Amino acid sequence: MGLALEEGLAQVIINDVLESCREDGGGKAGRSTALPLLEFALTQVWERKDQGFLTHKTYQSVGKVARSLTAWADEVCRSLEKDGLSQLTRRIFTDLVNLGDEGQRLPDSRRRRLLDHLCNQQAEREPVHSIVQRLADARLVTTSTDKGRVTVEIIHDSLIREWARLQRWLKKDRSFLSWERELEKDAREWRDPSPEDATRRDVCV
Repeated sequence: MGLALEEGLAQVIINDVLESCREDGGGKAGRSTALPLLEFALTQVWERKDQGFLTHKTYQSVGKVARSLTAWADEVCRSLEKDGLSQLTRRIFTDLVNLGDEGQRLPDSRRRRLLDHLCNQQAEREPVHSIVQRLADARLVTTSTDKGRVTVEIIHDSLIREWARLQRWLKKDRSFLSWERELEKDAREWRDPSPEDATRRDVCV
């Protein structure tokens, strides 16, 4: 492509990746977590190339390996907040997280959801679809089609773990989210035995 890295930049990036692995416990888990962050950081630097060079200044400005993805996520959220979409954005992100269990050392993880299930009411359909499209364009979520229906998923578990804004949302909303997930589970168990025949379902009064 005719591009070059400024002198010393490759080693700086390698050192940052190794440091990220050490902070994440090393081993395969640490390396697998660092690689998506590296990919995103390099993409950001690539898109900001300066006259054929990938520079130290640009690498620093995107947040380096550790913060490139979360810094970008904050920037996207600030844009959505300016459009009055902060609460819906918050709910979409928290709805796309499987809650872990600290007692069993199970971390929070990505949760794939049908796009239409992110809408609590018909009036939300248009703004929710718009937000998801903007998040997908920003590479913070991915969308795919399953049997004609669109599904949505956060781009990588590292965003859940590293993004301070999402961590704050999950901490504040955790009790409600746990109750909501239990309610969804109960509803599925009530509906699934006879999804097409409501007369065959048990009813508790």
